[in-house]
Amino acid sequence: MKLQIAILLTVTTSAYINAPILNKQNKIIKQNNTAILEQETTQTSSENHSQFYVPYQIGTNVLEGKIPAWELITFESLPPFLTAGSWQSSESLDNLAGYSLSLEWEKGQNIASVLTLGDFQSSFKLHLLSLNSIFVPLSIKPESLKLADFPLLKNLDLGELVEAIPDLKIKKLEARMLTQRSANAPVADLIKTVKGSEVIGKTIGQVLEQDKSLKKLKLSQIQLSKYPITSIPRLDSTPLKFFPGWQSVVLTDIPYLKKLPFSFFPNPPTNEGFFALVKSINLIDKASNISSVSGGKNDGFEQNCLSPCQVISLGGSEFLSSRSWVESEQKVRGGKGFLAVASGGLESTGRHPYSDAFKVVLQPIDRVNVKINLYFRRENSEVGKSPYFIGPISLGTVYVGETVFLGRVESDFQSAKKILNSPRFDELEELDFLALQKAYEKVLGKFSLYSDLSPVVQSSNSTSGRLLGKYRFWSRMPEVRERIYSKNGANFLKELESGKTTSISQFLVFFSPEQQDFLFASQQLELFDLAREQIDPTTGKNFQGDRAIERVAQMYLGGIGTPIDSSYFKLEAEKIALNYSNYQKE
Repeated sequence: MKLQIAILLTVTTSAYINAPILNKQNKIIKQNNTAILEQETTQTSSENHSQFYVPYQIGTNVLEGKIPAWELITFESLPPFLTAGSWQSSESLDNLAGYSLSLEWEKGQNIASVLTLGDFQSSFKLHLLSLNSIFVPLSIKPESLKLADFPLLKNLDLGELVEAIPDLKIKKLEARMLTQRSANAPVADLIKTVKGSEVIGKTIGQVLEQDKSLKKLKLSQIQLSKYPITSIPRLDSTPLKFFPGWQSVVLTDIPYLKKLPFSFFPNPPTNEGFFALVKSINLIDKASNISSVSGGKNDGFEQNCLSPCQVISLGGSEFLSSRSWVESEQKVRGGKGFLAVASGGLESTGRHPYSDAFKVVLQPIDRVNVKINLYFRRENSEVGKSPYFIGPISLGTVYVGETVFLGRVESDFQSAKKILNSPRFDELEELDFLALQKAYEKVLGKFSLYSDLSPVVQSSNSTSGRLLGKYRFWSRMPEVRERIYSKNGANFLKELESGKTTSISQFLVFFSPEQQDFLFASQQLELFDLAREQIDPTTGKNFQGDRAIERVAQMYLGGIGTPIDSSYFKLEAEKIALNYSNYQKE
């Protein structure tokens, strides 16, 4: 299930105590034309850490819990390494990568001084940032920084700079470039160390074309601390990926990057999935005794113990009953490509509930306490990805009786299938609901959130109502009203349709994610049954196979009265059927 409330697990600096996570007053806000409740923020503190959280509960099958507030979490605010560590790369790997991949970190060191831009190439995609995209959210004025504050420049030569910022070629070298603050002053000064005033009036491109040796002039040959970053036009708006050697640049060498909240990253972490109740911590002998939700990308996330180990038994819903998270001491295969050899090719068993940038692992402290740790990885486009072994970094402790965030486990629909245990779902062996759901989203766009509520709208017969939940069910639908009434929700529905606000938790108690999934699946099954009773004009026989799916999509888009192969929906329906077939093969 998609949960979109921001909560901070732990932040190691008190500077954020007064920072707003959510507005203090509960109110309805508009997001993507959908009314969503903003909830109140509660603040507590523990030792030297600040914790920001809101209670969050959505019905009886997904529990209250804490989710990180990525709007506040930064590399700088992450807790330091709990232990020291290192890894020695090989000469052959370093040659392929173009820089040394070896790592060493000390206990208490911040991760921003260890990892590089390249380590997040496929996850956070930090290389797509420009200096401006870092400065603007932090209200940093570019002119307040010097070129020396951007260490990546000192290793560049003039040719590489112009290659990264092609607009420099058309800039003229003029006599008025007398101060360090003038546009192109550093480039002019660098060229004049060799050419003198003879270059005045020419463009940078002309000068470099006439004397190609100038391209080899190193920027370090001038005093970079004299010039503001704005003295090189477009330097602050050029994505980092255009500068040679960006993969090897340590995060702390990018001005203010360590202070940029994760939510501003090009591919930020997300909070989508399930909470689970931590029921107990047990020592087991046989792997067959558990059904695991932990593991790794290489072997999957249902990896059991290979030897006697501790497991964290989970619960909170029928879906999670008898599931367990295996302790971090158990290892699984990790990594990809040449870098998979790092750390012996192994990583702690765990999950990726928020992002592929790091792995979350659980380490039991005793029979009632579990430590939540993070591990990061090495990455390079030429040699691959290492296992997640760079850590640990603690995100706090969870106790028996509290909840832990799992992210996505199985599909939301599978949980509904298990909970409701309806015989109608046996027919899904013929209709692959998960593939159909993905196909709809591929062609029509992502479904909404389970908690989504539209403003009050009127139907063609002037009846007022609202669109509810993930699949935008019309609140006047008999099937919807039946489910809400069954929970004594008549007054709730009446107030909802009048436009009154409600809490997310109250809404999802009366119209739970499981009910939404069940109702949507039932609709698709009815359309599937109807399609198979109709005659396919291309074959003269009943619809079957991909054509049956295509007909289901036509009726889903236009209603059951939609003419077969109607031109209004034919193109989208064909795409849905094609994607359905592709997803079935995965």
